[in-house]
Amino acid sequence: MPSNDKKNRIFYWERLISMTTCVMILAAVALQKNGTLFGTPADKLINHKVEQQETPISDTLQVLTDGTLVVSTMPLASSVNGYSGPTPLSIKVKNGIIENIESEKNSETPDFYSSACEKIFPQYIGKSVDDALASQVDVMSGATYSSVAIIENMTRGLAYVQPHVSEQTTEISETPSAVPLSPGKIVASIIVILMGLLLPNWLRSKGYRLLQLLLNIIVLGFWCSAFVSYSLVVNFLANGINFSTALITLILLAVIMLTSLLGRTRHYCFWLCPLGSAQEFIYRISPFKRKIGDKTQRILTYARWVLWAVLMLLMWTGVWFEWMDYELFAIFLFQKIGWVVAVLAGIFGVLSIFVSRPYCRFVCPTGCMLQVIANKKLETQM
Repeated sequence: MPSNDKKNRIFYWERLISMTTCVMILAAVALQKNGTLFGTPADKLINHKVEQQETPISDTLQVLTDGTLVVSTMPLASSVNGYSGPTPLSIKVKNGIIENIESEKNSETPDFYSSACEKIFPQYIGKSVDDALASQVDVMSGATYSSVAIIENMTRGLAYVQPHVSEQTTEISETPSAVPLSPGKIVASIIVILMGLLLPNWLRSKGYRLLQLLLNIIVLGFWCSAFVSYSLVVNFLANGINFSTALITLILLAVIMLTSLLGRTRHYCFWLCPLGSAQEFIYRISPFKRKIGDKTQRILTYARWVLWAVLMLLMWTGVWFEWMDYELFAIFLFQKIGWVVAVLAGIFGVLSIFVSRPYCRFVCPTGCMLQVIANKKLETQM
């Protein structure tokens, strides 16, 4: 019989293969959904010798009959990504004043993205191009990715149109004009992540457990919007990673890969995930706890895997990518969320009064993916 060391080595390589397979599958989904991989169009991946052609000015700037300048940021900011991909804008400038801003076709969730636009657009409209470029625009709390992408699109679009307004040249910035991750957020998040990664090895008290749950919900969830979801991973694979906005999430991904390779399947879900923490916190303070029978647990567990398989099939075939927008992690992203996510969050919040982590145990597609990576069977007790 093989020794324990040999078994561990075998399991390590099995998990590494599982992780690589999952990444390749999601990369294929990213290509299917966005037509890009790490920001590179599919045709260029196939033929890397294809030369990039300059975009004619008519594709970027139009002059209407009344002298209004209309600039499209699609050619200017194709590498600037929101939460799900590029967020191009159409900016109208009349007599040097920003008259109107409209969103062009994008992959963002409409309900969520419109909230960020409603917050940011009014900060530009009515200003001169020079004043708008010089102003400090507030991002929408909780909408980090979309806010930064909108602001960067505005910066590039206004910098492009500025010479046509005042003959003054301005170099287009190559980096986001707003840096969303403040030092306070970075430090606080790293502390919470290290606590959840290391302290459970020594601390087993209920008091510490409740503290960790609250920190996960408040710091990682609502303050920093740091978590791992299908939508986020697919966006990273499709459009690349903006390290200025995704640092905390990248640290969480590193923790997931490390703990998964070590066979600690549930560590992220149990000790760091803000959504799981919110459900467990509700359950722990509830006096109405109920126990689910073993047979019911097996049925719900089987249904979870069936659901996951169906959702993956829908993505692979290109039939329905939008289900990723309805993972409940979205409740931490925006001040205003779509009604579907709000209703689902309310339902599972109520269920959490009676049952521990109902969404995590019986629905969560991301949790299924993490268990596939760790090469373990589904565990119903969390």
